[in-house]
Amino acid sequence: LAVARAWAPLSPPWARHLACGLTIVWRSAFRRADLVYTRNLWIAWMAIRFGQRVVFDHYRPWPDQIPPLRPFLYRLMCHRRFVVNICHSDYTRQKYLELGIPADKLQCIRNGFEPERLDAPIGRDAARRTLDVPADAQTVVYTGRVNHKKGLAVVIEAARLLPDLLFILVGSYGEGPIEAMAQALPNVRVVPFQPPEILGQYIHAADVLLIPPSLQPLARFGSTVLPLKLFFYMASGRPIVAGNTPDVREVLRDGENALLCQPDAPP
Repeated sequence: LAVARAWAPLSPPWARHLACGLTIVWRSAFRRADLVYTRNLWIAWMAIRFGQRVVFDHYRPWPDQIPPLRPFLYRLMCHRRFVVNICHSDYTRQKYLELGIPADKLQCIRNGFEPERLDAPIGRDAARRTLDVPADAQTVVYTGRVNHKKGLAVVIEAARLLPDLLFILVGSYGEGPIEAMAQALPNVRVVPFQPPEILGQYIHAADVLLIPPSLQPLARFGSTVLPLKLFFYMASGRPIVAGNTPDVREVLRDGENALLCQPDAPP
């Protein structure tokens, strides 16, 4: 695809989004396009105001997370030039249906995974030797951003109660509260963000792959709805432990392709 760059600063984010919306409508590529495909509400609104059709793609249930946006969302998504809102989960789609958005303007299309990100499977023992993980350790692996918004506090508490298990958290960007909590536990290893080819090794080294069993990312922070890692985990064939939350239940079934436990309840 040809790339037409918007005239916008890289930071702060609000200025970048504002500038993108204000300037993209004057670009020749915008005027020639058949439609605008965006994940930005401001750009979606500007595109409609300037006569374009819009496809919006996002995972967040904005009507629940930011209630003051509801009138704006309703006007935007009921507009005749608004084609469809692609939701990544039925959980999110239902929130827009409750707002009154017509069903034919809402589609649930879940994410998947790129096979190239999971190299040819290697044995667990070989992966552990590469990563310096003890061959006999019962190992629980989490991949993704390591921060408090991902429900990892409950994982740290589980590690405290289960000292015989090794917990490996892959995806740290620095010294945050989760990293500080982990320092006090000898059975928790925090690993910096890794490129895909190395991330696959951690997946293969695991006995169990973990989606933090907490409602906090969904209900409090709104930072995760049906996380991408879930599909990566499923592709690996490793056992998965996750919380019995509304979004996860769309894909994982307890006792069939995962073990689902009560959210925010340490073992």
